[in-house]
Amino acid sequence: MMLPLISSHNQCSVAIRIILCLVITAAAFAHTEDTTIESAFTPTYRLILDPIQRTTLSAQVSSTIKLINKEMGEKIQEGETLIELDPVIVRAAYTRAHAEVERAIADLNAKQDLFSTNSVSLLQLREAEAGLATAQAELTISEAHLAACVITAPYDGKVVSLSFEVHELVQPGDELIEIVNDSTLIAKFLIPSIALDRVTIGRRIEISIQDTHSTEQATITGISSVIDPVSSTVRVEAEIDNSDGHLRSGMIGKTRLESPVEEPEGSVMSVRE
Repeated sequence: MMLPLISSHNQCSVAIRIILCLVITAAAFAHTEDTTIESAFTPTYRLILDPIQRTTLSAQVSSTIKLINKEMGEKIQEGETLIELDPVIVRAAYTRAHAEVERAIADLNAKQDLFSTNSVSLLQLREAEAGLATAQAELTISEAHLAACVITAPYDGKVVSLSFEVHELVQPGDELIEIVNDSTLIAKFLIPSIALDRVTIGRRIEISIQDTHSTEQATITGISSVIDPVSSTVRVEAEIDNSDGHLRSGMIGKTRLESPVEEPEGSVMSVRE
């Protein structure tokens, strides 16, 4: 039985089609390989999330804790009372200071009347004026101490920890409560100085959070103005919106800083038969 012969024209057409297919396949493979290589050589930078505000509120007066209105993890609002100290002793000091001011005013008035009749010297008058100024200063301090018996939240946030219990005695400088504002988190990481051209204020980056297995969008807001001479690294900070509270301070993650690549014009070609 005779097999049908394939004309040389058809053989040539088939060969051209095969070659074109091989070229396209090779180009696609090369592009994928280049992308893989580029990704493999793009360094990963580890990072940690910190709150945009973190504050430890301390006692300013010596007193016992009368009331604790918030517990660890609870939300707080700006101006809300967190802790109250017993004001009895502080109020007594304020009352005494107020009485001293009234006495100093009376003394000064008397000295002024006597000075007008040359009954007291100018030095005595100046001493009375200084006495009033001292009494007023003590009253201002007492007012501040009385106000310090109520510890209020300086901003909206959450309670991190409490250091004392109700009825315990605290001294000036003792840390009472730690609070944070984590509505915005700051991703902090270090990059080598040779990668400075990859970071600019306002650049959007993707961050992979290890604890939640999520990818977050962040905006670079800070780049250190100095390079660490020992490690040749630069500190970078990026803000993440956390208004819904799905992230927590202390979480760790990583990010890549891809080099921006501009596609040249005419880089996409079509093959027509």
